[in-house]
Amino acid sequence: WVPRNEEERREVVKLLGMVGAKANSKYVRIIDFMRPYDKFRTGFVSFVEFRRAMEACACFQDIAEEQYETILQLFKEAVPVRPYSARGPYARDFQRVCYSCICEAVQPAGDPV
Repeated sequence: WVPRNEEERREVVKLLGMVGAKANSKYVRIIDFMRPYDKFRTGFVSFVEFRRAMEACACFQDIAEEQYETILQLFKEAVPVRPYSARGPYARDFQRVCYSCICEAVQPAGDPV
């Protein structure tokens, strides 16, 4: 998924900036909350684990469901549909999110917290 027009791009940049500002205001490194859910250090977690980690940060309570969906669409794992993949209303929960990309976009590694 790629933002189609300038307005969508601005909203995405605003959302990522808001997430980074909230984390920096509480002196939180988001990646420290994501890594425990990534047992094999692949850089990916499921969407449910991503939500749990974001809620564990305790500074993202006011992020709406649509904003989480936007983050999922931007940073989900790009894989072809597998025949054994989850389908139905809970399929989204099993999609994998590249948390290392999110953390790098929101809080670049060189920036002090």
